[in-house]
Amino acid sequence: MRIPESLRKKYKRQSTKTFTNAVETSSYADNITSVADKIKFDPFLFKKLFDGSLTKTIQHTESLIKKLTVQQIKAILMVGGFSESPMLQERVKSCFRGIDVIIPAEASSSILRGALIFGHSPTSISERVLRYTYGISIYTPFITGKHPESKRENTDSGPQCRDVFNKHVERNQNVKVGEPQVVKSYSPVNKNQKIIPFSIYASDMKDPEYTDVGCKFVGEMQIELQDRKIDVSRKVEVSLTFSGTEIEVKAKDVKTGKYEKASINFLG
Repeated sequence: MRIPESLRKKYKRQSTKTFTNAVETSSYADNITSVADKIKFDPFLFKKLFDGSLTKTIQHTESLIKKLTVQQIKAILMVGGFSESPMLQERVKSCFRGIDVIIPAEASSSILRGALIFGHSPTSISERVLRYTYGISIYTPFITGKHPESKRENTDSGPQCRDVFNKHVERNQNVKVGEPQVVKSYSPVNKNQKIIPFSIYASDMKDPEYTDVGCKFVGEMQIELQDRKIDVSRKVEVSLTFSGTEIEVKAKDVKTGKYEKASINFLG
């Protein structure tokens, strides 16, 4: 490994000894040698520097393979700069025997080229595995002993519990790009409520209970109910569609057929 001369001079100014002296008197003196403008490492020592990152990469890959949604994988495609490391390639091949390991030419630029292809042809990706659980903050009938009193709110629909997480899709779930996922119905909680807001939340948890515990706000949309008289039985259907790098949220007033759409960034 070449050590720039500017770094050597700076080290000498601040420590009063040369870089070579520092190497020779260090605890690594038996494994590192300073020669001209370079330092030479014994192979085992240099490989040891990568042990942590290699182990964590393998552990993370193993955890992904164990998940039900990706159990049937037949190949591992290695892309990105680290994928060009012979040490990583060797570790992946030895730990995942029976699975083909594919390393494309110029692996370090594969992600950039893939992004360009996706930009020109978004339909090139047909499915995604969701990183988060997504849902909508709702009111639900208050149940004494189950719901916290701090979330009780009196409405025309009776006592309601606010900030309840109503799940639409779950983390690690496969979703088809461009296709609406589950459609759920919502109703106003007060008579003559002209606007129903829909706040979208994401969570690392599989089944979050409340939107203010382990969840993060990702966006909001609302639909206006235009009739003169609105009752609490009015239905609005809401669906989430995952396309490109955004969630398309669509709310439809069942009575009138009117709908509203909003796009929310879901990559985080």
